[in-house]
Amino acid sequence: MNRKTTFPFLFLLMFFSLQGIAQTRIVVQSGDETQVFGHFPAALAAAQDGDIIYLPGGAIDIGIAYIEKSLTIYGAGHYPQFTQATGVTMLNGTLYLRQADAEVPLENIHLEGFYLSGDFRIGTTTTNQNVNQVTVRRCNINNVYLSRYGYDEGNAEQIHFIENVIRGSVQGGNAQNVMFTKNIIQGFFYYFNGNALFSNNIFMHNTTSSVSTSFRYIYNTVFTNNIMLCSQYTCFNNMSANRFDNNMWRFPFSVPTGSTGDDNIPDQNTDEIFINHTGHSFNYDYNYQLSEGSPGIGTGTDEFDIGIYGTIRPYKEGAVPRIPRIVTQSIATETNAEGKLQVEVEVEAQGE
Repeated sequence: MNRKTTFPFLFLLMFFSLQGIAQTRIVVQSGDETQVFGHFPAALAAAQDGDIIYLPGGAIDIGIAYIEKSLTIYGAGHYPQFTQATGVTMLNGTLYLRQADAEVPLENIHLEGFYLSGDFRIGTTTTNQNVNQVTVRRCNINNVYLSRYGYDEGNAEQIHFIENVIRGSVQGGNAQNVMFTKNIIQGFFYYFNGNALFSNNIFMHNTTSSVSTSFRYIYNTVFTNNIMLCSQYTCFNNMSANRFDNNMWRFPFSVPTGSTGDDNIPDQNTDEIFINHTGHSFNYDYNYQLSEGSPGIGTGTDEFDIGIYGTIRPYKEGAVPRIPRIVTQSIATETNAEGKLQVEVEVEAQGE
């Protein structure tokens, strides 16, 4: 990646907001025009279809926020080790995507690079959950509901979750044309039926209760190149007509009756799969690369690794968003004789 010493004005605003020189500043970019706001609700209200909202690091209260426009929202990132100069972008609240007009679908939403304390949800009623072409990328969020309640059938389509940490569970609402790839998912995974692909994820959920199985009500979907940490007797319930290829399993897996699959790797020791990891919870200090000699190295359906560091574009270290990242900063404590403040900033451009 290239390193630069200059960067756009809006990133300077984001940087200063974390240094105590100014209050938190949220930038809304509309074409060549920018507006600056001190609070997320005001920025969201002012943004128009096609605008980009840039969030600084630090805590930002969003309450219950409703996105009803075609927007792109970038934060500074959620890995503490990779946001030392800016701080983690921490959104405190719950995020809903819903139609403003029941007759017009909400389309083209891109969310990237923040920690969300609450849930991500689509729809608040049966008439406003027609939401399409959504990408959630490199975020850390709680539960995911792809319909109003997650278990009820909605009409969301073209939903992509890429390189996220999901601390809670995912309930799909039978959304269509769904792809979850290179995510770390702690909770259970329910309610998908057709046109869904789950590839190169780490599914961490494990339970001893048959009432709260790890995967339930999933039909006609494809699982490829995933790492599955569920236990043998509480992994599946109410599932059929799925395909399982080249997944790594904690237990002596065999393809369930009514489903198909090939080249799965069963009976793996949970504590030996990764370079550094124990248990069934995500931690920023763990290393989720496959351990040396792992049977998952180079054995995915695409001949890359199984898990999040597979594919031609592996999980990005630190889940750094695609906007330039402030790596280091130094700000003088007082102005010089000319009344100028000495500021030194190192910025790293992102290729993807």
